[in-house]
Amino acid sequence: MSKYLRRALGSGPRYAPGEVPPDDTWARLNTNEAPLAPSPLVSKAFARAGGEDLHRYPHAFGEPLRGALAAHHGVAPNQIIVGNGADQVLTWCFRAFAEPGLPVVMTSPAYGFLESLTAFFGCVRRSPSITPDGRIPEAFTEIPAPLRFLVNPSAWTGSWVPAAEIEALVAGVRGVVVIDEAYVEFAPESCLPLLSKHPNCLIVRTFSKSYALAGARVGYAIGSPELIADLAIVKDPSPVGRLALSAAAAALEDQPYHKQLVDMVCREREIVTQVLRERGWRVWESYANCVLALPPDGEALSWQATLRRDRILVRHTHWDGEDWLRITVGSANDNQRLLASIARAAQ
Repeated sequence: MSKYLRRALGSGPRYAPGEVPPDDTWARLNTNEAPLAPSPLVSKAFARAGGEDLHRYPHAFGEPLRGALAAHHGVAPNQIIVGNGADQVLTWCFRAFAEPGLPVVMTSPAYGFLESLTAFFGCVRRSPSITPDGRIPEAFTEIPAPLRFLVNPSAWTGSWVPAAEIEALVAGVRGVVVIDEAYVEFAPESCLPLLSKHPNCLIVRTFSKSYALAGARVGYAIGSPELIADLAIVKDPSPVGRLALSAAAAALEDQPYHKQLVDMVCREREIVTQVLRERGWRVWESYANCVLALPPDGEALSWQATLRRDRILVRHTHWDGEDWLRITVGSANDNQRLLASIARAAQ
């Protein structure tokens, strides 16, 4: 770092993306990506969009994708804002609603990028830990703050809280509540019905997980017209390129393929969970596209290194006093490769 870096940043948290392997012989189970390629309609959309119009800026508010999303979710177009991945939308939430020096609340374990944003914007992070059964602690709503984030399902544990429980929690909350639903397609239900009764709530979604478009970088927020207008004030001029908008619109159109991908992940998630538990691993009940697992000997870092020798990447985290591995649900082949590696190492 240079001497010119803003002092307030100090040596604070920096989001560390998952390791990218050098070639495709590795099982990449460390980044919560989709295990399949995107819908075949996406490549066709790329071909159509990659023509003469690329010398023109894209629509500032992401049309025609915004209109398609509004129709898909049954809301008005002015209730949606589209960004360069959900991460950019989360950044806009800080720009619009966070106050330097004041708390921003997020449950722990938190999505690492939210921790980094808290430091970047000079806010004070408050991270009450979720309960052992995955529930939201009362402190999440009791701490006074202009902005709070709930990732549901959790990006780390995969735990999920029903909309009715969340509504009971946020009913009396002041300030903006952002519900990050990056993984909600793998869970039983969304919190979308809350928006009509709680205008201080925003829902953030992504095309990275269940639509297999992590490389396109498309995310969006759904909320009241007033909150979306607030985000429009701070958004970047033309945040999403024409190719990405076309890809996302095509993926959204192909709902049968989307369902096929989600169903496959849910099936494989149950297989991985069951086999690990049979081998004595402690595994959280997951509603995301990953599982959080504790090996029988508690030596998660050693197991991570063992898997890496077999060219299998998984993510490590230290939480609640123990070391865990977060394992992305991959393709059937990658999952069997993971389980075979664990079986060999346990002999």
